[in-house]
Amino acid sequence: MGSKRITTFARGSTLPAATLNAMQDRAAVLTRALVDGVAAPTGTLALTGRDGRYWCTPDTAGVLDGAIAVVDNTRDWRSHHVTATFVRLTAAAQRLHGADVWKRNDPTQEIAVRRIEDAWTGVNLAAITAGVPPVIGAGVFAIILDELAAGTNRIFLYARESDGALCLYNDSGGALHADLFYDGSSASTSSGGTSTVPGFLAGEVNTTDATWTTVPECSATLAQSSSVTFQGMVSAIRDDGTEGGGWAFTVRARRPASGAPVVGTAVFTLAEHDGTGWDVRVQVSGSDVVVQVSGEAAKNLTWRAEIQTTEAAI
Repeated sequence: MGSKRITTFARGSTLPAATLNAMQDRAAVLTRALVDGVAAPTGTLALTGRDGRYWCTPDTAGVLDGAIAVVDNTRDWRSHHVTATFVRLTAAAQRLHGADVWKRNDPTQEIAVRRIEDAWTGVNLAAITAGVPPVIGAGVFAIILDELAAGTNRIFLYARESDGALCLYNDSGGALHADLFYDGSSASTSSGGTSTVPGFLAGEVNTTDATWTTVPECSATLAQSSSVTFQGMVSAIRDDGTEGGGWAFTVRARRPASGAPVVGTAVFTLAEHDGTGWDVRVQVSGSDVVVQVSGEAAKNLTWRAEIQTTEAAI
């Protein structure tokens, strides 16, 4: 999958809306399938985007046996669907920037390539420590990148339980030299960790009664030790066009160093509708802050929410 230049800009050029829209139209993304604005089956994860990285083992010594190497700590990699290509080399010089990289094209070389098509980082319930190889089971989401013998001499990839940094554990029986290409989709509309929540959230949902309903794609997973201000606009329209409504609000949410977020009182500058009991609110759901709407019995309503966010994080 490649990219294509839309147009050429000089320094100081104004970016026209048509170019920005074309960039969005051509972007490669992954989103959750929805039917009439609702995920099926119930509980389907909202996998979003696809973020990729390239990493190689450090220095000429590689990663020693029984040691842990941090692969990437620019975002929280917990609860990601991951695909990867792992290339186990015989020497550091065979890395992409090495003097012997040409050997990767030589079929006589003992270079192993492993492809991971379906893996899940999850949330590890306990720390994985050097010298104690992880044992995959309930609450242990280590991904096996390579296995040199049946059930032994393994190389693992996992998201660190404390902050979601992506880490590699070498239990291969010797020093490891390797290249790793991987990408992942987050089970949240935000990437969490050290990266920010999305600056803009938008989604639609249909209601047929007065039940509180979460607007898909309008939730954000707050990073620990962060504070986010949400500025939202919500519109609703009845299926026959005879009734509608509009809401505008500002609310702040804070997530401490541990535990769930706390949401303040939303300040509405607009809350007007033609129906009975229609409403909008911002709630905490697990580690997420979500926007919810409530309609009216026996009325089919379509809702649209658009949220601007501003985050401060430690």
